[in-house]
Amino acid sequence: SRHPFPFRPMADAVAPALAIGSAIGRVGCFLNGCCFGAVSSVPWAARFPAAVCGLGTVLLTYELGRRLFSRSTGLLAGLALGSCIEFCIISHAATPDAPLLFFTTLTFYLYWRGSENGGRWWFAPAGAAAGLAMLTKGPVGFVLPAGVIGLHLWVTGSVGRLWDRRALSAIGSFFLTAGPWYALVAVETRGKWAETFFLRENIGRFSTPMDSHGGGPYYHILTLILLFAPWSIFFAITLWHAYKEARKPLAVPTSVVAIENGNAYRFLLCWFGVYLVIFSAAATKLPNYIVPLYPALAILTARLVDRWRTSAVTLPRWAIPAATGGLGVVGAVTGAALLILGGAIALPGQSHRPLPAVSPWAALGIIPLATATAFALAVARGRRTVSVGVLAAGAVLFMGGFAAFPPVAMNEYKVPAAFATHFGLDLSDQEVRIGTVRWLRHSTVFYVRREVTRIEDAKQADDFLAMKKPGYLLVPEAVWLEMAPAVTAPHTIAGRHFDFYARGDILIVSNVEPEEVKRTPTAPSGSIEVPATPASLVKDRK
Repeated sequence: SRHPFPFRPMADAVAPALAIGSAIGRVGCFLNGCCFGAVSSVPWAARFPAAVCGLGTVLLTYELGRRLFSRSTGLLAGLALGSCIEFCIISHAATPDAPLLFFTTLTFYLYWRGSENGGRWWFAPAGAAAGLAMLTKGPVGFVLPAGVIGLHLWVTGSVGRLWDRRALSAIGSFFLTAGPWYALVAVETRGKWAETFFLRENIGRFSTPMDSHGGGPYYHILTLILLFAPWSIFFAITLWHAYKEARKPLAVPTSVVAIENGNAYRFLLCWFGVYLVIFSAAATKLPNYIVPLYPALAILTARLVDRWRTSAVTLPRWAIPAATGGLGVVGAVTGAALLILGGAIALPGQSHRPLPAVSPWAALGIIPLATATAFALAVARGRRTVSVGVLAAGAVLFMGGFAAFPPVAMNEYKVPAAFATHFGLDLSDQEVRIGTVRWLRHSTVFYVRREVTRIEDAKQADDFLAMKKPGYLLVPEAVWLEMAPAVTAPHTIAGRHFDFYARGDILIVSNVEPEEVKRTPTAPSGSIEVPATPASLVKDRK
């Protein structure tokens, strides 16, 4: 035709409006109360938000890697992030870590996207994204991203951008996003929640080890090497390469050659370094605390591998053989660990209870071993692109199998679902009380479908069991053996189940007669319906 319709540009222009319109419509439906959905009690429903946020983080990592470097780097970065151990764990867990990671990565993406070529439109969107991160898990969602951005602007000599009046829009959008909820909760609890949350759960955790979660200054380096596997085979060489590139003078990215300037590396190293240093200095340490740095590490790793693939960088002679050997070690360690855990291999002085259900999945260790072999053969033949493809496919296959099968086998050795399903504690149609003594898996609340009371001493346990309303206490056997002599209220031991995390049996202590306890006909492996508990620890109810 004389005036061809520019379909693709028009589609690009309309797509954002469609997405925004749909989002506004969903908000309206939510406020109207017509689209809450159905109540679900299946475990994956609780984990679904984490899975969605995990997928979104992979896509953001791809897009950020593409903008920082190239499409191939972005693709490899997304694959590396999605196929590492720690990311897989948090994307399967009903915890705030996956949403925090998504909103933190979104904050950094908006910052980089908006500040390219001197742009300054990023302030308000990044502030709103940081506000969502703050709503997810507190000050770490705002303070650390602000520290990363501030450090990057400082090392690149661009701190002056913060004096732009548009910086006020970042503060405004942040407080408009996060402020109302925090203010409402603070008012409703008369400041008690705010005091506990900010002083104890944030400042307290930073200054004092809590819940026995301490560690030395190298704790997070060691966990990174373990939990970024299998891509941690490039960990050392990746940081060396990134540091070397970051030292190059900044250049204006007006050509393909200039794209490999140090600015992108400086940004990613600031991102990686701030989280690593801050949480290494913190007294309380858990592997998931540094999850927000994983996208930066994935992009840096992907860039190194991609440049090696195209012969744009020459690595030390030891680098590729070491990576190949490291991949083989990942396979060997995986297989051996599952065999030991399952009891198929007994070690001298081994004290843990065998978990036979996981032994068959030791075969997953074959995947990294086979991948290492195929990778080495492709490298020897000079087919680097093929070798990188083999590496990525092997990592995805290995992590897919590792995420799908061993966790299902481990369910047999977890208490919350077993007690709810096989011992009938999901009594949603009855007025009962559930309590825990010096032990708690947070998923217990989900499976028993009610509030769980936390009890710390024998006096509280005695009061709990003395009430007329049916009550069930979940308590580690070792704790009960210590506490039981001081409990005078009539009670019985209604059941027990081995818990992997507690490394021992968890008992159900109840003020209900044994025949009144609702159970399904079949108890899971590791459970005993009539436990062998010393008679002296069971008070007669008659």
